[in-house]
Amino acid sequence: MNFSKNIHSILLSLILMLITFNIQALKTYKFENIDEIYSQNSHQSIEFILMTSQGYVSAQNLGFLSEASLYVDMGTHKDFFFIEKTYDYLTMNNINTNLPNAENEVFAYELDKALGLNIVAPTIYFQSPINKENYHVRQVFIQRAHTQDSRRNKNNFKLNGSPIIIFDKLIGATDRNDNNYLVAQNGTTIAIDHEFLFGNGGYILPQGGHQYMNTIGSLFDDENEMKAFFYKEEIYEAMTNIDWEQWTNEHFPKSAPNYEKSKQTFLINIAFLVGSISNFVENNDNFFNEAKENRAFFLNNNVEKIRFIESRK
Repeated sequence: MNFSKNIHSILLSLILMLITFNIQALKTYKFENIDEIYSQNSHQSIEFILMTSQGYVSAQNLGFLSEASLYVDMGTHKDFFFIEKTYDYLTMNNINTNLPNAENEVFAYELDKALGLNIVAPTIYFQSPINKENYHVRQVFIQRAHTQDSRRNKNNFKLNGSPIIIFDKLIGATDRNDNNYLVAQNGTTIAIDHEFLFGNGGYILPQGGHQYMNTIGSLFDDENEMKAFFYKEEIYEAMTNIDWEQWTNEHFPKSAPNYEKSKQTFLINIAFLVGSISNFVENNDNFFNEAKENRAFFLNNNVEKIRFIESRK
């Protein structure tokens, strides 16, 4: 009996130490870009804090958050802020898409994490303890980021030069409007709101969209877009070394409409992207140096725009 109590006490102490360690790591840290998050913290520690944090502040005065038909709140643990969205509604056809939407949000983050793109902030979801048909999604909040959709930023920021263009083609994102990406203080772009992926079930990429093409084969033939996505060689190495069949089986949203078709189309997109980047790299020995130069220009341009915008406050 005493032995069991001792083991229980030791385990409890270890759990409390782990919680304390993770909280202290983030205690006074406010993130202004995604690179900052991972400069001091692992994916696992951030996900742990997201899952266990409690306490909220009102989001009513945050003009850059659109509630729409979702309930959006701002969570905080000490100085660690996150956005929480509650999926608790039915579509116009009375269909519950709360779980697929929540899984899509996390899928975008998992893909970002696997490739090391750093364009999707850490994201988790969990089932509502009150209503099992509802789901909550939490995502780390990036301080002082700008949106293209705000009145003072209109037409200042473009996605040309951002990894988001290829990322959206890869996952069939259909809702990348001006309010669904941010520009951080260091000029990097942050993709948000990924509940609508895989062409909403059919994985049909929209014609006339911001950068989409008509056929999958032509999605990845623009050299500048490819350089923007593979802005460092580590992304290329991850893309070409991951066992995508296994990764997809583990991470693809199980509740996605037309699951098998959407999963296979994603794998086809992956195969096309791997083939395309391999050709670019083989035919251009200077590919990654050029990609690095393009990214530096893109980031500097965004930073200059941010400074100009903020100087007019």
